[in-house]
Amino acid sequence: GFIEPYWFIFACFTLATFYVVLTTGPWLRTYGFIEPYWFIFACFTLATFYVVVLLPESTPKTKREPCRLLSCDSFKVIWSVYADPRNGYRRSLFLLLIGDGLVSLATMGLSGVISLFVLRSPLCWSPTYFGGFMAFRFLTQGIGGIVGIGIFKRFLSDSNIARVGLISLIASLVVFAFASKTWVVFLVPIVGLLTGTISPIMKGMITQLTRPDERGAAFSAVAAISTFCNFLGAFVFNPIYIRSQSIGFPGLVFLVCAA
Repeated sequence: GFIEPYWFIFACFTLATFYVVLTTGPWLRTYGFIEPYWFIFACFTLATFYVVVLLPESTPKTKREPCRLLSCDSFKVIWSVYADPRNGYRRSLFLLLIGDGLVSLATMGLSGVISLFVLRSPLCWSPTYFGGFMAFRFLTQGIGGIVGIGIFKRFLSDSNIARVGLISLIASLVVFAFASKTWVVFLVPIVGLLTGTISPIMKGMITQLTRPDERGAAFSAVAAISTFCNFLGAFVFNPIYIRSQSIGFPGLVFLVCAA
């Protein structure tokens, strides 16, 4: 149901991220910071126009209710989705929400630490080299997610596919913790190849536990938790990285994240 079209969305996101990360260094060297941000602004404007004007409403007209712009009704709707007993599956829905947040914490929340880790000694990468690594990382995760789900869906349940992805993520963080050479760092995305299976599978499982008219509210909570965990990762992991340098083991933060 949900996972098949999400593959296409995930593939488009992966390709777009790969292109942007790969070309960010040359863009900044050639044009500085102003022109790239105008391009980002144009992308956001185009996306807003598409969602507001062109994207059709998915909720049937018979189920639509008027909603004020400044209102707490949206929070009540989200709470009602996660407060519904769901024949004993409410706990599973909460666990999926928390699990997706923890994955965001271990991936997006570490982005600042990763840049500090590879730009400083002993690796001392250039920004262009770092951009190439991040592009390779996103590409391998995207390919691993799409191909991995396609293969594992034939003989594994969704929960077991998510477990395989989590094992791959943990293993990649452990490798990152002890990486002191460039080739070891580039080994990290290969070890974490199946990390890209986690998010689509978890969102697919959330879809299976909710009704079609509840999914917008359910994924609003997922997006909010993901954004919060991204902020929390920078707040928590950056100080750990700075303090771990004083004991001569800057990769400690990756072990903490893997735990």
